[in-house]
Amino acid sequence: SYALAAAGEVHRMLESRAMLLQAKLSPVATALPIERYAGVYDGGRSVTLEGGALNYQRIGGPKVALISVGANEFGFSEDPLSRISFTVSGAGVTGLKLVRGDGSTVEAPRAR
Repeated sequence: SYALAAAGEVHRMLESRAMLLQAKLSPVATALPIERYAGVYDGGRSVTLEGGALNYQRIGGPKVALISVGANEFGFSEDPLSRISFTVSGAGVTGLKLVRGDGSTVEAPRAR
């Protein structure tokens, strides 16, 4: 029913927000030094390091803080249902995979 689906969506949102809050309070260690994730990725996407924190931005879009939630995975401070997972090879990052809250994905190889 619609009510059960809506309740499930609210539950998922609350769990995602709780995970981000926990990661803010008890930072999750990244697999690589944080500066290695910064770079330019296909599709006009960039990850920048400012003040020891990573930010994600798409050309013409807002800059959004990233919060480490796993070894190579980050959540968006303003969108708790979306995640970015970085593809790593050796000691370098080769790309990113954006998983949106609706389940759709975008893969973007590192451009530089």
